[in-house]
Amino acid sequence: MNRQDKWVFGLLSGFAFLYVAIRAYRLSFTHDEAFSFLHIVPEGWLNIISYNTASQIPNNHVLNSLLMKVGLSTLGPAEWVMRLPNVLSLVLFIWAIKELLSHFRSSAVKWFFMVSLLLNPYFLEFFSLARGYGLCFAFLMASIALFLRYFQDSKTKSIVLSMICLTLAIEANFTALYAAFAMFILLGIKAIINIQKARDGRLFTVITLSGITVLALVYEPLRHISEAETLFGPKVSFFVSTVVSLSYLTVVRGVFAAPFELLAFVFAGLFLFSLAMGLVVFKKKEQLQRHTFLIISSLLLLILLPQWIGNWFFDRHLLMSRTGLFMLPIFFLLLSLAFDFAIEMRPQLTKAVILVFAVFFAINGVSKLNLSYATEWYYDKDIKEAYTILKKEAHSKNISNATLGITWFMEPIFNYYIQNDQNSPFQPVTRNGLVGIYDFYCVFPDDKDLLLSKNTTSPEEVIRVIKEFPDGSTLAVAK
Repeated sequence: MNRQDKWVFGLLSGFAFLYVAIRAYRLSFTHDEAFSFLHIVPEGWLNIISYNTASQIPNNHVLNSLLMKVGLSTLGPAEWVMRLPNVLSLVLFIWAIKELLSHFRSSAVKWFFMVSLLLNPYFLEFFSLARGYGLCFAFLMASIALFLRYFQDSKTKSIVLSMICLTLAIEANFTALYAAFAMFILLGIKAIINIQKARDGRLFTVITLSGITVLALVYEPLRHISEAETLFGPKVSFFVSTVVSLSYLTVVRGVFAAPFELLAFVFAGLFLFSLAMGLVVFKKKEQLQRHTFLIISSLLLLILLPQWIGNWFFDRHLLMSRTGLFMLPIFFLLLSLAFDFAIEMRPQLTKAVILVFAVFFAINGVSKLNLSYATEWYYDKDIKEAYTILKKEAHSKNISNATLGITWFMEPIFNYYIQNDQNSPFQPVTRNGLVGIYDFYCVFPDDKDLLLSKNTTSPEEVIRVIKEFPDGSTLAVAK
């Protein structure tokens, strides 16, 4: 990288890390984070790894659960402690981006690649949450960067480190198994070529040991998940689940979010453009460039292939939304490689196209910056503040051991705060909904009318609304 590239990279990386760190400290705990803390983290180490837990819904992102357990025992239960592993994993993700930038010759392409990933707030959100997604993105991209390095230097160290990162990505989120499937196929082809050319055959050993390790780690978890029939997702078309979902993930909640379905066709065109550039690459470019493009395009196609086969022939669910988000940086890597090739043939036109997309991503990214909620768990954004207000209300009335009626979905978050607050005036809440009469209530807007009608049978049971959060929860207290 030249001096300007380094400045841009440093500024974007610093901004991304600061943004993620502030969010990790400020945001209310989400439903899924709290559920993992209450129901997964207390389990034994082997039970977490094998998915042999009391709750077998796919909320156990194994690596994240283990790191939450470590954080709890060393630093305590604070939200920022539970989220710290994902925040730190962003450093690894940034390193992977830096490594991948070496595959581009044009500064314009480098800037495009950096902006597309480091200025996408929705993507960055997952590094500020105690879930497995951020860890998965970081280890998977590090694995891909080291994977490409191995095809350059043929050093066993590179591929061993790549496989270690890949294994950790899988343990962070099982969707990385699709990437593992693709990478093992490419490594198998590489190993066969090595033998035919009488090269070092140690690659077969690496593949075998890595494969056995991955199978040993995922067999029991996948068996438990399959038996519990808890894998879920919408049954929609392949195009909607991949291209339309990709465009949505790129612009979600930004100023350009409304026409994301139209944008899907633009992304489809960009993908076809990237593949078409591959034909030019094989005719005109040097061997190293051909290998890089072939590896990344094959990687993305092989990730999509089993999804398409499973959906088409076996009616399996497709990855989309946050479960398919790991494909986003791979797509932008492929697109950036295609732009890098095109810029040498049509420099002015290609730079103009890159500029349009870079400005598009930058404006859309800045428009959806926020320090108050997680997009996928938007409904949880006010619960931390609601708990604090209710707590003050209870203390002001000298009420202890108070009962709290809630919308059932809030249960794990309230219990997280109640369990970890030594001065909490509340009993643990239940998922019974609004059955019975309680001292205090916190409900979603849809339950407000039910709450008011349910509790006006006598003057003693009239409900006084303390605070109503816009687009969040409605807070009420029984007088």
